[in-house]
Amino acid sequence: MGSSAMSTRLVALASFALGCSFFVVGCGGEVTAECASDSECEDSYLCLAGRCHPQLGDCRDNDGDGFREGSRCPAGEIIDCNDENAAVNPDATEICANGVDDNCFAGEDEGCPCDSVMTGSTRDCGLGRCAGVQTCTAETSWGQCVPLISPEPENCGPDSMGDGVDDDCDGEVDDGCLECPEREDGMGDEVACFDDAGATAYCSSNGTCR
Repeated sequence: MGSSAMSTRLVALASFALGCSFFVVGCGGEVTAECASDSECEDSYLCLAGRCHPQLGDCRDNDGDGFREGSRCPAGEIIDCNDENAAVNPDATEICANGVDDNCFAGEDEGCPCDSVMTGSTRDCGLGRCAGVQTCTAETSWGQCVPLISPEPENCGPDSMGDGVDDDCDGEVDDGCLECPEREDGMGDEVACFDDAGATAYCSSNGTCR
């Protein structure tokens, strides 16, 4: 098992131990027999640190590749991007020209050279509003990023809060803009602002974005 897979299992075990007593049925069942691999455990159980542990609700390893997926997976756990295909997981090696993001990182065919095998294949390019795709040409060179969008200065707007877009294409949304407008009285109705991820949040009366 790869080091990433082992660390994932340890994170899952630690999360389970902190959130539940090992023998509280309401937490998804009890720790059962000793094991050396998942195959020695019952269905819906994982072998973690030598014991069979129940999977945590909507956080399961359906394809048995050692990586789980689901909305209830603990924060920080390395997540599977395709839990129906055991060949696709964060420990896999990226296979060029197969149209699949095999290793769940940076899109399909990342790091692959543009050669005769890759001709016609595409890969992700650009960041923020400049994000697009580029195609490997018959001349074995990557074409331009489409759509071709040039970076612009961050648009912080008249209130200096930003527009929720990575205008300068550096991977950060509204960097350099205020999280919340200044408020002279420190009170008043909540107003929309943008958090670091570009999602709409609200300014509280003390001027912080939440």
